[in-house]
Amino acid sequence: MQNPIENLSKLGQLRIDIPVGISYADDLQKVEDLVLKTTKGMDDVIRHEDMIFNYTAFGDSSINFEIKYWINYPGPPSIFEMTSRGVKAIKAAFDKEGTTIPFPIRTLDFGIKGGEKLSEMKLKSGD
Repeated sequence: MQNPIENLSKLGQLRIDIPVGISYADDLQKVEDLVLKTTKGMDDVIRHEDMIFNYTAFGDSSINFEIKYWINYPGPPSIFEMTSRGVKAIKAAFDKEGTTIPFPIRTLDFGIKGGEKLSEMKLKSGD
């Protein structure tokens, strides 16, 4: 709060933040190393030493993290293109290494007798 605010977009740089979730079964250090290596290898990413990788939460179906990296701004490539490149690069690296981006998981309970098979439940018809 006591330091001057530095407007980095005025200096021609912009930070891109990409939130991602991974499976609870994946090795967190391996994921961090893979994501940092992947984003550092992308064309047009600058300030590699200032990249930020943080695990942020235990989600319903995933452990969530954010990767934050810098690009020159404004100018090509755009923020939208560099965000898209980041998502595609991370997904490709995960596919290659077998890292899972999980789907949300929901458990449905159709009655007070939890665990009763839906096919075995008797349906009541209205009169």
